[in-house]
Amino acid sequence: MSFNVRLFGHNQITRLHDGVQKALHTDSIYQLKQPYLWASGVLASNGSTPVTYTQTAIPTGQTQDTTSILRVEIQDGQSIRYEVNPPNRSVAASASSPIMTGRNQIEFGVQWQFSFIDAAAVAS
Repeated sequence: MSFNVRLFGHNQITRLHDGVQKALHTDSIYQLKQPYLWASGVLASNGSTPVTYTQTAIPTGQTQDTTSILRVEIQDGQSIRYEVNPPNRSVAASASSPIMTGRNQIEFGVQWQFSFIDAAAVAS
């Protein structure tokens, strides 16, 4: 059964401001810098066939893609197996890949690929 995965590219995290000026912030809370640079739209899982996504467009209002963080949102109750591929690596997601559920932030970069597969479809 198909389910949805969404990807969002961010370029950094930022400290959540507490309103105190010049305070020591060694235990600050960080969040994704908003707004996100780009979104994949809805990617549908494809059973036991890997789905691969590569962000190729320059984000609106920028002269280059500065993506460094990928937010992955997986439909509730579902899980994927995934591979993150920087340039010069091309590994498709498989039953041997790491598993992911829910909402996650992972390292990502320009021209990187994200490959995923329905974890239930390749259960071992």
